[in-house]
Amino acid sequence: MSDTMGTTSLRTVSKGLTIMGFRLANINGRSALVSGDHYTDLATHSSGALGPDPMEALARPDMLAELAALLDDSSVTGLLADVVLGPPVPRPQKVFGIGLNYQDHADEGGVEPPASPLVFTKFPSCLVGPTADVEIRSGGVDYEGELVVVIGQGGRGSAHRFLRENELQRLRQDVRDGERKQIGAAEGQ
Repeated sequence: MSDTMGTTSLRTVSKGLTIMGFRLANINGRSALVSGDHYTDLATHSSGALGPDPMEALARPDMLAELAALLDDSSVTGLLADVVLGPPVPRPQKVFGIGLNYQDHADEGGVEPPASPLVFTKFPSCLVGPTADVEIRSGGVDYEGELVVVIGQGGRGSAHRFLRENELQRLRQDVRDGERKQIGAAEGQ
């Protein structure tokens, strides 16, 4: 799951389902492990066992977890505050959007929710880092928060265990709270 800092930070989410125990960032196109406010260049930290490409790093979660466990003050490359973060998954094979998938969203649009959520594709270029400018090329925009779920090896059938209804409800509330804060901040400018 991509957090507000633009890093991939996954954890144990339910009994028996352990997901990555590290935070991976894309810093100027290079993969880095994150610890607190610091980052460590992955290619350097792995002595070249992993290259700088974030996609290559994502294919080796076992090695990333081992390398993350070895992080210490001597391995720090720099401060996160001093760099520009890109999307943690810069070149996904597929990007799907899910629309009208909960009642509040349908209510906002004044429509009845469909029997099944709308599924649509998006271009991989829709992904940007957390501080990147997003150009609006039309007369209107639907402000919404997005959740990105990366399903890797052994992922078939596992998404339903991760995305349980109570977790989705908590996420929806977090997104709505964040939207209210953003709209309030924009109106105060």
